Amino acid sequence: MEERGVSWFWLLLPFAAAPLASVAGYKAGRGRALSSARPSPPAFERQSYQALVHVSGAVRRPGVVRLRLPARVADALRAAGGPLPEADLEALNLAAFLRDGQKVEVPRKPAEGEGRPGRVSPSPRGPKRGRKEGLPLRRLEALVGRLERLLEGRRPPPVSPSRPIDLNLASEEELRLLPGVGPALARAIVERRRRKGPFRSVEELLEVAGIGPRKLERLRPLLVVREEWELRGSQPFPVDINSATEEELRRIPGVGVALARAILGWRERNGPFGSVDELLSVPGIGPKTLERLRPFVVARRPKEPLNLLAASLREVASLPGVSEEMALRIVMLRAEGRLKSLEDLLSVEGFTKELLERLRGWICVEPLKGRG
Repeated sequence: MEERGVSWFWLLLPFAAAPLASVAGYKAGRGRALSSARPSPPAFERQSYQALVHVSGAVRRPGVVRLRLPARVADALRAAGGPLPEADLEALNLAAFLRDGQKVEVPRKPAEGEGRPGRVSPSPRGPKRGRKEGLPLRRLEALVGRLERLLEGRRPPPVSPSRPIDLNLASEEELRLLPGVGPALARAIVERRRRKGPFRSVEELLEVAGIGPRKLERLRPLLVVREEWELRGSQPFPVDINSATEEELRRIPGVGVALARAILGWRERNGPFGSVDELLSVPGIGPKTLERLRPFVVARRPKEPLNLLAASLREVASLPGVSEEMALRIVMLRAEGRLKSLEDLLSVEGFTKELLERLRGWICVEPLKGRG
């Protein structure tokens, strides 16, 4: 009986093993299917390494920080000590991933009434799309057109035989309006005029390098050189260095912008020139320069002194060496009845004894008639 039971067991074993094997195979296959269906982590999550990121702007410790990637903008701000109270975090994408060598700029909050400045997102994907910054194209074109019209109205009139320019008074810009005269040639004409004095005739242009007989004939109808008496009558020659403006000083041959301002600066600090020889005290003027300037300048004194008890604020401020603030203090001194003599001016702040001596003959303190 036992032999029969054992024989039945071996006969049924193959039939029972097949379902068990199929079940085991199904479970193994399902496990492989589940493992293959699970998504693999991104490449930047499988790799972890240190990177350098530059953090600037409204953070507590701006500079280069070291981060372990993957990292986000928020991590960079935390490594830089955190944002300042005025940091505009709304302009940043704090969740954006960083890359090695990237720069993160933390903007500050705009002041009241100002718009938020455009910022480039630190994301590697590029700038964030939003509204366009700047002026609209139509408005920009309108502004350019308006500017061109303004400049058109300020352009000098064209040079023509009916409107010739004075060779001795023309600036470099005016000379460049002549046909065939560029910046270098205009500068050479002005330099010759400064070295040797005014032109006595248009023919003396041949002394300027770059001007030959043919070019001279083209320029002759467009230029004029006035006679000495006519020149003196129409222009302030000789120039009074005690009252001349910067523009008038620059018309003197040999006097440029820097030298004209140096003369005015000396006059404002020290008062009127006592003589032309005192120009030697001006920085940039030596004996040779003084001799070239002497025919064109004079140091005049007023025919009548200015009575400070009757002069206006503008007249007092026009005195050489007297600033507007000093003039106001002098007028206040007069209004208070404390201006009795020239020596009372020494109580005015900035009014020195040297200035008082220089202004003697220019000013006086005389009681007005009809007043006690």
